[in-house]
Amino acid sequence: MDYMSIANSTLMYILIIVGIGFVLLQSAMHLKMALGRAKEINMDKQKIKITMKSAAAFSVVPTLPIVVALITLIPVFGTPWPWFRLSVVGSASYELMAADLAAKGSGTSLAEGLSAAAFGNAIIVMTLAVTWTFMLNFIIKGVLKKVKKMKNKSNFAWSAILISCLFMSLLVVFIGPMVGAGMVTLMTLLMSVFLTYLQSLLIKYKNMEWLKGFQMSFSMIGAMAFAVVLTVMV
Repeated sequence: MDYMSIANSTLMYILIIVGIGFVLLQSAMHLKMALGRAKEINMDKQKIKITMKSAAAFSVVPTLPIVVALITLIPVFGTPWPWFRLSVVGSASYELMAADLAAKGSGTSLAEGLSAAAFGNAIIVMTLAVTWTFMLNFIIKGVLKKVKKMKNKSNFAWSAILISCLFMSLLVVFIGPMVGAGMVTLMTLLMSVFLTYLQSLLIKYKNMEWLKGFQMSFSMIGAMAFAVVLTVMV
């Protein structure tokens, strides 16, 4: 049996809808609690409306890169699973990296296509690996307290160095594999950097503030289009 028949099965859709429904229920409960608290403190209704509109706008705009990642994952994982992963806990960069690492561990890659075993391994890795982010909140709680103490004791330089090292480590993890993955991947990375920098200049010197919410989306879409053209040329 082709694994895509399982990935797009009715049972998979039902399970995913139940999971996402639970998250939506939590969101509705928090919204109800927030509105109730606003009523208790006699908050101005106009302010509540403005806040809700602003929150809705800032929630929708950042989802554009997620939609791009969803479209990227659907040919490999079907529709339900990417929909669930990118709707609950996860991000475009994490899901793609975790899925590709799991696929390579099974002897293939996302570009080459998955076998049934690789598909199973990928969805397990994508799910279990992200749970460590919640556990780390408890594990590094003491470390964060020490960093805060360092800052309070005027040792701001050390805390700045620590945070900078953490940021550089993230860059190495995400960007390192791209540098050695071939010319197309490297040029695509450079194009995304260029597009991000170009938009930053437009925001700074042309006062195009509206671009701030679309920088990542435009950079991703532009870099993907560039990758397609470059692949055809090569």
